[in-house]
Amino acid sequence: MKIIWHPQAKDALAEVAKYIQTRFGTTARKTFLTKVRDEERLLKDNPHIGKPDPLFNGRSKAYHT
Repeated sequence: MKIIWHPQAKDALAEVAKYIQTRFGTTARKTFLTKVRDEERLLKDNPHIGKPDPLFNGRSKAYHT
């Protein structure tokens, strides 16, 4: 499975990481980004985690929440 980040989501992640670094330091920023990447990897390896989202029924790809 390929994870596709929406451009706005990428921007938001960068803003959150910038805030964390400013407020809590570089180590906290790195820890945060590592956890995000770990969760991304978990989702990539287990694409059916979560419940199917009924809002997207009928599409060619399944979406889970």
